[in-house]
Amino acid sequence: MSRVLGLLMRPRSVGFMILTCLILIRIWDPIPVKTLRLQVFDSYQRLQPRPAPANEVLVIDVDEASLAQYGQWPWPRTIIAQLISQLFQANVRAVGLDIIFAEPDRMSPGRLAQNLPGLNKETREHLQEFPDHDATLANIFTQTQVVVSQSALAHDREDNTSPPRAPPLSERGEDPRPYLLSYSGLLRNIQGLEEAAAGHGIITLNPEPDGVVRRVPALLRVGEYILPTLSLELLRVGTPPSTLSVDTDLAGIEHVTISNIQVPTDNHGRMWIHFAKLNPDRYISAKDLLNGAVSPERLEDKLVLIGSSAFGLGDNKITPIEGALPGVEIHAQILDMVSEKSFLTRSHFALAEEVILILLLGLLIIFLMPFLGAVQTLFLGGFVVTGMIAASWYAYVTSGVLLDVSYGAVGIFGLYGLLSYLNYVREELSRRQIRHTFSRYVSPALVDQLSQRFELLQLGGETKNMTILFCDIRNFTGISERYQDDPQGLTKFINRLMTSLTESVLEHNGTIDKYIGDCIMAFWNAPLDDPDHATNASKAALDMFLKLDHFNEDRKAEAAQTGDSFVPINIGVGINTGNCVVGNLGSEHRFDYSVLGDPVNVASRLEGQTKFYGVGIVIGPQTAALSNRHLAMLEIDLITLRGKREPARTYALLGGPELRDDPQFQSLVASHIAMLQAFRSRQWSQVKELLVDCRNNPHAPTGLYTRYDDRLAYFEQTPPPDEWVSIFDAISK
Repeated sequence: MSRVLGLLMRPRSVGFMILTCLILIRIWDPIPVKTLRLQVFDSYQRLQPRPAPANEVLVIDVDEASLAQYGQWPWPRTIIAQLISQLFQANVRAVGLDIIFAEPDRMSPGRLAQNLPGLNKETREHLQEFPDHDATLANIFTQTQVVVSQSALAHDREDNTSPPRAPPLSERGEDPRPYLLSYSGLLRNIQGLEEAAAGHGIITLNPEPDGVVRRVPALLRVGEYILPTLSLELLRVGTPPSTLSVDTDLAGIEHVTISNIQVPTDNHGRMWIHFAKLNPDRYISAKDLLNGAVSPERLEDKLVLIGSSAFGLGDNKITPIEGALPGVEIHAQILDMVSEKSFLTRSHFALAEEVILILLLGLLIIFLMPFLGAVQTLFLGGFVVTGMIAASWYAYVTSGVLLDVSYGAVGIFGLYGLLSYLNYVREELSRRQIRHTFSRYVSPALVDQLSQRFELLQLGGETKNMTILFCDIRNFTGISERYQDDPQGLTKFINRLMTSLTESVLEHNGTIDKYIGDCIMAFWNAPLDDPDHATNASKAALDMFLKLDHFNEDRKAEAAQTGDSFVPINIGVGINTGNCVVGNLGSEHRFDYSVLGDPVNVASRLEGQTKFYGVGIVIGPQTAALSNRHLAMLEIDLITLRGKREPARTYALLGGPELRDDPQFQSLVASHIAMLQAFRSRQWSQVKELLVDCRNNPHAPTGLYTRYDDRLAYFEQTPPPDEWVSIFDAISK
C-alpha cells in the first residue's frame, strides 16, 4: 500500500507508465482502437464523399421487377446469355458477372430430361436434342469480353481438380505472396464457363470487425496463385493493353498497376474504397434491357457489371456512407475510383508515425503540466489536438490521405485527465500527510491552512527569518531521582508538563521542532509566514510560565491530598531571532521538518543564561527589537556566548503589554538603564544607589540584581583594568 501511495505521489512516473501503455495498446491495435479509427475515416467520407462521376460504369440489375417478370432466381442461362449478347451488340467494352455459376443449369433441356420423372422415351430424346444452356452461355463468352466471378474459400473444394487461371502478373521488388491475404481454395464456375471467360475476378469482400466494407483486396493469394479482384480484372480485360503488375517492398505491397494506373494499397494489397453517394442512374433493370427498352447509345463503350439489388438474394453490404448497398455497387465504385484515380491512401508507416505523435504529445503533457498547471495544459492540449484533427482532415480533402489522430487525441486527453486526477489525489494525500505530520507540532489553525495551501510548505529547505525557543526544566536530575523507582510515574509527569507547555506554543502559532529529554525546541514563521513571529514566540514563553504556575498549583493540591512532599517545578526559556534554514531535513530513509542555523544555537545558549542571571526568559537582540513595543523587557548584559566571538546584547522578558505600560515598570526601566550606564562607566557608587532603587521596585527581577550586586562587590575589591569593557564571557551553556 505504501508503494502505491508513493507512486501516486509521483504523477510524472505514472504518466510515463500510462504513455507506455497507450503506445503498446496502439501497437497491439485491439478491435475497439481499430473501430474508433475506422469510424473517424467513415465520418470523413460522410462529410465529403467522392464526387459522383459520369456513368462510365453501368450495372445491369436483376432487381425485384426483373424477378417478377422472368421468374425466381436462378434464371436459365439462356436469359443470361441474351443479356450479355444484347450488351455487346450495343458495343460495351467488357462485362463483369457478379454471379457465380457453380453448378450446371438445372433448367437445361438435357438435364430436365434426366431428372423429370414420368417422361416417355420419345419426349426425353426430344428434349436432349435441344442446345445445352451452359454451352449456349459459354459460346457467348467466347465471342465477348466477359469476366466471371470466383469466391475465395478457407478450404479447397474437392471438385477443384485444375489450378486457377491467374492473369499475367509482373512482380516487382519483393515476393508479394507473404503479404497478401491468403486462402486455400475457390468457389468457381462450372468448367466450360471458366474456360470460355476472358477473365476471372474475385468477389470476396472482407468486412472490418464491425461488419462495414471499407477495403477490398486488389489482389489475393490462393495457394501460390495471385488473383485479382473482379473490378480490376474487368478493367484489365476492358482496357487494352491488358497489363497487371504489383510492386512490393520490405513493408509489404506498395501498389498494383492496372492498365498504366497505379492503385495504392495497404501492405496486404487491399484498396481503401473512396465512396461516392449512390447514383441510381447507373442502374438498368435487367427486364428493361431484355425488353429492348434501353438505347444502345447509353451502353456504348461502357464497362458493365451484372448483379442484383433484389433484397431476397441477400447480396447487400454495409458501407460507410450509404448503409447497406448491393455488392455489385461496391465493385462499380471501385471501377469509378480507379478510372478517376481518386484514391484513399494510408502510409505503410502510419503506425510508426502515429506512435511517434502519441509519444511527443504525451511527453509534452507530462512535462508541461507541472509548470503550466492543469488549465493551461488543457488549453495547450486542446489546441494541439485541434491542430491534429485539422491536419488529418486537410490531408484527406486535398490528397485522400488517411491519417489517424483519433486514438492519439483520446489517449492524450485520457492521459491529461488521469494526470489531473492523480494531481488531485496527490494533493489530498499531501494534505493528509501534512495534517498527520503537523497536527502534533503546530496549532489546528495552521494545520488547516497548510492542508489548503500546502504549496507554502517548501520541502527540502528554505531560508527564512525565524524565531527559535528553547524551554528547559530546571533540576530535572533531581526530579528523576525522586521517580527512580517509578519510571512510569516519571513518564506520566513529563508528558503532563510537556503537554501544558506545548499548548502555549501551539496557541501562539508556533511549531514544535522536537522534544529533547526535558527540553522543548519550537520555532515561528514556518511552515507558514508569521510577520509577528518574534512577538508570538515571546508571548508563548510568558504563557508557559502562567501554565507552569497552574501546573504547580495542581501538583501542590494533589500532594496535600496524598501527603507527599511538594517541590515546585521551574523552567528557563531562551529565545532568539535570525535567518535559518527550515524544511524536511535528514536522510532519504528518515527526515523531520526542522530548523538549522546559528540562531538556533544562540537560542539554546540564551536558555542556559537564565540560571546565571536569575530570570525566567532571556531573549536575543533581534527578538527584543521586533517585540519591544508590545512587551515588557529589560536589557541584561552584553554577553559573549560560548562558541561565539561577537558579544550579543541580551534581554530579560518580564511580561506583556499590561506590565510594559505600568508606570512603576516604566520607572524600573529608567532606573535600570541608568544603572547599566553607570556600571559600564565604572561609577560604582552610583551603581550601588541605582541597584537599591531597582530592587525596591515591585516588578524588579531580584535574581538579576543579585548578580549585579555580586559583580559590584567584586569590582570594588578588584577594580578592572583600564581596557576593561563591560562584556561578560559566558563559559557555560
